[in-house]
Amino acid sequence: MQEIINNLFCYAQKCHFRVVYTSALKCHTQSFADIESRAIVINSNWHRPNQLPFVIAHEISHLLQCSSGDAKLSATTLLNTRYEREANYQAIDLLVPFYVNDKEQDQVNLYEFMNLFEIPNFLEDVCYKALISSF
Repeated sequence: MQEIINNLFCYAQKCHFRVVYTSALKCHTQSFADIESRAIVINSNWHRPNQLPFVIAHEISHLLQCSSGDAKLSATTLLNTRYEREANYQAIDLLVPFYVNDKEQDQVNLYEFMNLFEIPNFLEDVCYKALISSF
């Protein structure tokens, strides 16, 4: 799992995003992306440590998709839900290669993928489509 986290951080840095990986936060404090400074703050104490790759990929996705104007607009409108949904979708796309690497198509299991990264159940259809399209 740590190798995946390291690879995601390297990807973020290649995109010129600043990464703050901190243990100074309480276990239920959510990680976040700061669109204006192009930085992500990741809580290494997250109470679901296996979910950290999904959280990191989600926050990276916010920076890939949003401008500072988008961030200001979403804070005052219902666009926030759209941005969260899109970040979830792209996070799954970022994680699929880590899971399918060195697997044959018949070895890929939707529920194994979701459990590995503790991806919420409401994203099952999105995970299914991402896994199918990876082959």
